[in-house]
Amino acid sequence: MAENERRRDNRLPVMLDIELRRGGWTTYSTEDVSRRGIFIRMATKCPVGQLLQMRLHLPGGDAPLEMMARVARRVSLDEALQGSRLPGVGLEFYCLSNRVVSDWEDFIRRVSRIAATLDHPSSCTVTRVLESTEEASADSLPAASKRQTAHNGQADRPNLIFRPYTMERMQRFLTNELLKNTFNLFLPYHIDNNSKVNLRVIHPRTDEEFVIEGFITQRKKGDYFIDFVNTGESIAPRFRAFMSTGSAHQQQESYQ
Repeated sequence: MAENERRRDNRLPVMLDIELRRGGWTTYSTEDVSRRGIFIRMATKCPVGQLLQMRLHLPGGDAPLEMMARVARRVSLDEALQGSRLPGVGLEFYCLSNRVVSDWEDFIRRVSRIAATLDHPSSCTVTRVLESTEEASADSLPAASKRQTAHNGQADRPNLIFRPYTMERMQRFLTNELLKNTFNLFLPYHIDNNSKVNLRVIHPRTDEEFVIEGFITQRKKGDYFIDFVNTGESIAPRFRAFMSTGSAHQQQESYQ
């Protein structure tokens, strides 16, 4: 893979408790985490593409982070025995609120700092340091207070993640959806009609994201459409630049 096509979201080894709703709630542990997803230890089958509700428990957190995730890949027991990974599934975040985005990115920065200080970071060592340092406990309350202030007066807007896996799919999104000013997606739970949302489009080569603001409408159960606030034609030049460069630096708007 070319250098500019490598993923920028580094996996960080850390163990967190995570609850998945598969009928009832079941608790698992993460093996590693990244900005937009996690890998969890799991021996049971979990089909790729399945959408799951989950709760992530952060050290020092008062309440779990609740979000939706999509099963992006599965490592079977046979594959794990042949390689160096544990059996489990990789989950990509699918729908999360502004508050959860902020809390999770704060946590990722904290884990990154800890991992950088260790010669041989592993999920066990990083977790021990995370739980034992004053940073893990001291950061949580002030940060939460700052985030509450930052979001005061704003709706805790849903962020919907769209990850086209090829440049061809990116081009189809531009032609068939962005320029037509609407995007169709499936959600296994309810969002109120006319709620303001962010559609975060992930570049398939760089993992950078391009954020588009819109309003969501349910046409029938589970079948939703996002109508973009700005017209596709006004967004298209910046999106084409994003496609060609893999960078969203030219995107000036802030959708927090």
